[in-house]
Amino acid sequence: MKAMSHAEASNILQYSPFNSSVDPSFWHKLSHVKLDIDRLEEKVRPIWGYYSNAIPPGLTSYLHVDCSAYNTEYEVQKPLLASYGILLNKNTLEAFKNCNKIALLEELGQELWQNITSGEALKNPALLSRFFLLTYADLKKYHFYYWCAFPAPNFPTITLNKQPLRLADVFSEKQVTELAKVYLEVDDWRERGYFLIKVDSDGDSSCISILPLCDVRAVPVAIPDGEDIKKTEGIYVGVADPCPLHDHPGWPLRNLLALLSYHCSELVGSRLKVLCLRLRLRPCSTWSTEDSLILEVTLPPSPTTEPPSPETFPPHFESEALDSPNELTFHVNNTAHSSGNKLKWVGWERNERGKFGPRKMNLSSSMDPVKLAETSVDLNLKLMKWRLMPQLDLDLIKNSRCLLLGSGTLGCSVARTLLGWGVRYITLVDNGCVSYSNPVRQSLFTYKDSLNSGRPKSEAAADALRAIFPGVESRGVQLNIPMPGHPIGPSLLADTKTSTQLLEELIDSHDVLFLLMDSRESRWLPTLIAASKRKVR
Repeated sequence: MKAMSHAEASNILQYSPFNSSVDPSFWHKLSHVKLDIDRLEEKVRPIWGYYSNAIPPGLTSYLHVDCSAYNTEYEVQKPLLASYGILLNKNTLEAFKNCNKIALLEELGQELWQNITSGEALKNPALLSRFFLLTYADLKKYHFYYWCAFPAPNFPTITLNKQPLRLADVFSEKQVTELAKVYLEVDDWRERGYFLIKVDSDGDSSCISILPLCDVRAVPVAIPDGEDIKKTEGIYVGVADPCPLHDHPGWPLRNLLALLSYHCSELVGSRLKVLCLRLRLRPCSTWSTEDSLILEVTLPPSPTTEPPSPETFPPHFESEALDSPNELTFHVNNTAHSSGNKLKWVGWERNERGKFGPRKMNLSSSMDPVKLAETSVDLNLKLMKWRLMPQLDLDLIKNSRCLLLGSGTLGCSVARTLLGWGVRYITLVDNGCVSYSNPVRQSLFTYKDSLNSGRPKSEAAADALRAIFPGVESRGVQLNIPMPGHPIGPSLLADTKTSTQLLEELIDSHDVLFLLMDSRESRWLPTLIAASKRKVR
């Protein structure tokens, strides 16, 4: 094949690709969906994104995704434009890395191509704006890995007949203002991304109108032979352009040209005027379209489901995205995409290093450490439930108020076990203090607890639980439990009554009672009180 000259290469129509912008609120919503709805399933979910053609110069064209992406219907505020998306969240980082990226892109691309060939995209042009979001959520660390793709067909190379023109250099000032006015009057957001612009006569701003894209076969879109592109009268193919560059259009134009090539065979080989509409807010709070671009292109033949021959379509793949190499360098299996019997698709996004690969969002620093710990504990329990015991009611366990009578070897072990099962309310009762021999056998105590005659066991154990997991509400109560066979003198009568009353209140205010004392006599009164309150099963 003959190599293109530098001049020819500079005239190739190149598209500025989208960059994804994922708001933290999206990841918080994804965490909820994963934990409470999807669980271990790797579901494909429809989501929404949005972009704008009102990007100030010097910035980048972004497609934004936030918590509203999960809404069933999407309400788009002008001048924002909606984009149909697909979310696939993988369960493991290995699955995220090893899945066939090109096969995923091809699957979404074929759905887009079906919308184009069936004519559905003519009725609802917003279907041309699509994206795919592949994610993995590490919910223990709140690290989120993602890779976004904006599918577009491997369309034949398009050469610009002339260099792009700024709209203000062709239209009058009144026409520039009128175009913004009539565009913003389009109420249906599905018609604001792709459309036709009709200018009836030069210099008359009142004759500008926006037509739906489905009228493309009913109006004269082709430029008559010999007509100069600077003549304003005529029909323009319009696209809401999110790109702020002065000499290149944005990514949405790529799918629009593919649609026109497929449905308007009579336009193949003809010159078209493409208006890349960009909005700019003036200081007086009025909108202008002066920075929009006018392109003159010749529409090539439609891509088909058969592989293009080198003689007909020069190989370019990602080369028509600005500064893109010809191949993906991340972990993709190109053999799955070289079967030769399907239309090829491009559109995977570059990361911050300029390479084809995923991005990472670290939200751990913005999360409350206590909330982060709670989420991690809950996630472990939910994983066990989903895999081993789906019928387990974790919320019932979590919200149970547990009373532990005894804070020794059994009490410490039971308290740690309850903590591991997500119990958030634990009260420990004991009348002893930590001795030097306790820390080696009782896991909630340390050597410091035994100094200076020892701390009360119940208080030391409660503090230790909070130090292990700040999300637990633990309380220590120092209490002597009256026991049968132990005489009570007059001096102890008042204290005994107070202890019995407190013990009854504790049993009454808790859901689960653990008798962890080391003598049968000490378990008699708590058992009697619990039985009277129907808390013995």
